[in-house]
Amino acid sequence: MIVHAGATAIVAVGALLLAAVLLLVPTGPIPVLAVGIVAGGGLCLLGVTRAGAAIQLGAVLVAATALIGGGDGLSAGEALYLGGSLLYTAVWYGRRLIGGESLIVGLDDVVAAAWLVGGIGLMLAAGALVGNHMGDLRAEAIALFPFLLYFPVKDAVARQKWGLALVVAALSLYGLYSTVLNTLAIQTAVAEATVWYEVANVRFTTGETAMAACLLIGLSALPAVRSLTARGVLVTICAGVLAGLLIAKSRGYWLSALFGLGIAISAAPRETRRRQVLYLVGGGTALALLATALFYDQVVLLVEGVGIRFVSLATAATTDISLLNRYAENQTAWGEIQANPILGHGWGRQIVYYSTISEGTSHWSFIHNAYLFTWHKAGLWGLALLLTLWARAAIRAASAARSSALPVVERAAAAGVVGALAALALVANTSNPLGIADASLVIVLVLATG
Repeated sequence: MIVHAGATAIVAVGALLLAAVLLLVPTGPIPVLAVGIVAGGGLCLLGVTRAGAAIQLGAVLVAATALIGGGDGLSAGEALYLGGSLLYTAVWYGRRLIGGESLIVGLDDVVAAAWLVGGIGLMLAAGALVGNHMGDLRAEAIALFPFLLYFPVKDAVARQKWGLALVVAALSLYGLYSTVLNTLAIQTAVAEATVWYEVANVRFTTGETAMAACLLIGLSALPAVRSLTARGVLVTICAGVLAGLLIAKSRGYWLSALFGLGIAISAAPRETRRRQVLYLVGGGTALALLATALFYDQVVLLVEGVGIRFVSLATAATTDISLLNRYAENQTAWGEIQANPILGHGWGRQIVYYSTISEGTSHWSFIHNAYLFTWHKAGLWGLALLLTLWARAAIRAASAARSSALPVVERAAAAGVVGALAALALVANTSNPLGIADASLVIVLVLATG
């Protein structure tokens, strides 16, 4: 108990200093961040017991809901999450180091630690030292912050009975919350529209990563669950996030989710694979009929919009202004990568290119390709670490899905993790979940679970 209390006091000071560095730009809501740190300190004292450890991690993951749908700048909810989780992670690592527990137990942990310390920490420091844009540096530090939760989440999934359920519950919360936000947005669009195409063509892009990951893991676990209550809960969650993903009208996430679903089915245990296909066909048909019966007008508008988005796939590469703008962005980033391919330029480095959307010169750090984004900032060595971590997680999850030593529910969930990792790896070519805090958190949860 004394060791725990001493560790809490020591790392609390470090967490406060890190918070001050993180908020170099004085516009952040520092009082709220302070409240978050105090709340996190209270949670840290619960970690003496096993139940307290579950409450700690669960509270941090619930607070992370504030990241979903956030706009520019740092909101009060985001600051509260950062404050609490900052102290939580500092105490979690501090206690283990002071107590002599080794965090590194295999090759996967070596790669994860190297990515955390080198690819993120060292390159954030390098970005500050070379004078990269401080606003973008702070934004990328916040977006990459969830990677500090990798080891706590991995430890919970590996050692605790509740670990896997906690991750699935968190992903379900994020997916359903995103669906609610997108539904409210489309209701507003319907109320304000004067003609149908104003609704059919509008997009709602909140929480796509969370909805895709939740859907794939939920659909994979569904055939393995025997309890009717648990099955009903999973069906409700899957139906909700599927509706949210359709409303979002993101072609990249649609295609990647279909790709991930194929991977998940192929990796699924033999005894659940057939039921999974039957659930997909039967559930999809029932959902379509029910939605049409209850919300006919809205469904017609949605189908029109979805159809337009799917048809546009054939010409998107040559006519879609958003994709054309990303090609220009990628080309500029590739030019800078070639100038320093091994070491990278550090986080916060901006690129300058002509934007076809704003019709002017753009200066910003975000790149819509996660691989070029990482390579540009952290160099080839940083990209290699991240890809190795990703590949190892997928391989281990695929192995777990075929392991007869594990319960069938865990094997089915592991197949869903493989599918989610494959889907996110694909969509990262035209999107960048690493540069968005809530999407980055989802990736960390799936990687650690794998």
